[in-house]
Amino acid sequence: MNKTNNQERSGGVVVFLMFCVTLLSLVGHGAFYIILTFLFIVLFSLTTSSIKKYFDGTAKSILLFSFFYSMIPILRGGPVNTPFVIYSIFAPAFYYMYGRHLIWNSRNTSDFTDAVIAIAICYSFVVFNAMFSRGLFSVHGIADERILSFSEDAFMAATVVGLIISICFIGLPSAIYLNTTFFRRLIFALLFVGAILTTTYMLNRGGLVVAVTSLFIVTLYKFRNTKNRRIRIFIVILLVTVLVLISLRLGLFSDAVEGYEMRNDVEDASGGRLERWGLALVRIFQYPFGWSNIDLRFVHNMWLDVDRTAGIIPFFLVLKITWDSFKSIKGLWKAETTNNGILMMGAYSSLFIAMFFEPTINAISSVFFLFLLFCGCMKEYSIENGTYNKKLL
Repeated sequence: MNKTNNQERSGGVVVFLMFCVTLLSLVGHGAFYIILTFLFIVLFSLTTSSIKKYFDGTAKSILLFSFFYSMIPILRGGPVNTPFVIYSIFAPAFYYMYGRHLIWNSRNTSDFTDAVIAIAICYSFVVFNAMFSRGLFSVHGIADERILSFSEDAFMAATVVGLIISICFIGLPSAIYLNTTFFRRLIFALLFVGAILTTTYMLNRGGLVVAVTSLFIVTLYKFRNTKNRRIRIFIVILLVTVLVLISLRLGLFSDAVEGYEMRNDVEDASGGRLERWGLALVRIFQYPFGWSNIDLRFVHNMWLDVDRTAGIIPFFLVLKITWDSFKSIKGLWKAETTNNGILMMGAYSSLFIAMFFEPTINAISSVFFLFLLFCGCMKEYSIENGTYNKKLL
């Protein structure tokens, strides 16, 4: 009885937090961050023992990372927003710990599937609402690189939109591979369609990479232990390729294709992503406390943008956090294939790839927090299945 109540509270907290944090991140009302942080702590802290259980080495690394990432820019003369700083220091670790708690509560039920659906809907709500209300959900719309959000003066750039909807790209593999109800499959399929239409409208090239790559990774995960897996993987990839080619042939995305071609012809004076990444790698040791005040506004890579913003200490800490997540991925790969495993593999791969091409924390930090939540989910899942190993190699 107690566990059922905990499950209900967990699901409600996830829905509430995903919606509020995303909304506040977009609107920018920093005065509410401290209230949300304390609310997060109160609702998460079901028992004192749960915090002790989940505050592991990764959680400590996340807390250290958050502290240095928040404080170093301030010490360099950056602006101070006390509520936002407090929120940024404590919230990430609690997202990770809550991910572990969520799996502990829902590992044998459909609760986790419903929680992922709720998260995807809450994250994409603002974007999809803007697309619907302004009639932009059309494959023959006029492609653009930004979208109206709450008013005629408020815009969301392609970078922000791409990060927000990245979680929705789990929709296609989930609709195909999950052993669940037709209604849940339909919701996942609609989320994917909405994400694809938004991506093409916003000229978000990274979004297309996320969609294709995450489907490929989840397909490998699904069929890794089955007979004739190569044939099955080939059939899935072939069907998706044929569908894309037919769509292009029929001109369904003609405006978007033209927009992508125009965008490729107009590159930044600072160069494309490869040039930015190369420059950022050179500067890691040249500027140990960050170099955000020099020339590039963004590097368009979450890890390198961490170094640009706050320097080498948080950069190596976020690398350590990522390394820890690879251990959980290894454990997930060795565990038995289940609905929860498919969802976690899809969510992690979608968010990881999206962050690889965008300045995630600078653009919308709640997407990075969501990534940490799924890192916590994978670790707890691996531990529960006895496949987690502290050594990656």
